[in-house]
Amino acid sequence: MSPKLDELAEIFVGLQTSADLIYIL
Repeated sequence: MSPKLDELAEIFVGLQTSADLIYIL
């Protein structure tokens, strides 16, 4: 994978985690 895709994947995972935390709160 290219570095850019890796970066996007990390950002996506971060957003998913944030969404989960907000949903829990």
